[in-house]
Amino acid sequence: MQSRENLVFEQNMPLGNQPQTFKEEEKAEPKIKEAISAQKPPEVQQKVDSTVSDDRSRDTQKHTMQFQSLVEKSKEHLAKVSTAKIPIDLFPDEIIVDISHITIIFRQLFGAKQVRSIPLRDVVNVEVDSIPLRATLRLHDMKDKQNPVEISGLKKKDAEKVRRVIEGLIVADKKQIDLTKVDDQDLASKIETLGGA
Repeated sequence: MQSRENLVFEQNMPLGNQPQTFKEEEKAEPKIKEAISAQKPPEVQQKVDSTVSDDRSRDTQKHTMQFQSLVEKSKEHLAKVSTAKIPIDLFPDEIIVDISHITIIFRQLFGAKQVRSIPLRDVVNVEVDSIPLRATLRLHDMKDKQNPVEISGLKKKDAEKVRRVIEGLIVADKKQIDLTKVDDQDLASKIETLGGA
């Protein structure tokens, strides 16, 4: 611990040689910042601050608009079909195809269900096996190639429609077309046409 005499002596030392305590550094820091900002004229500092603020505001607005567009597009189903097993299907399974992913809902007894979502980029292949009235759709997932997702009991035309929509989305994704930026009322039918080509 320093004596009072040493403290007085150290305070009277020239600034360059003066040892500083932690509290003294905290007091000096705002003064340094003030000195640095005082070097720039206030008008220049205000212009710099407003330019930075405008850039941040534009970026925020841009990202907000992109996010809202994505949310709106995700509400639009490009295809939605249910199983129709014979003679009656009390718990129909569903396939919902959106711009970015495929959702499969397997319904079970007593309202239980299993929901599986596959990002579109992970779909490797789509197959449809059909008999005269019914079809089975198989989705081959990149992450689980050995066990494709199977949805059986679909109407043949529904299974073919889902296959065409998924293949159209895969083609658009490979061509790097951002469908969230496409504003078209007939997007679903055009995607289906692309997948059928």
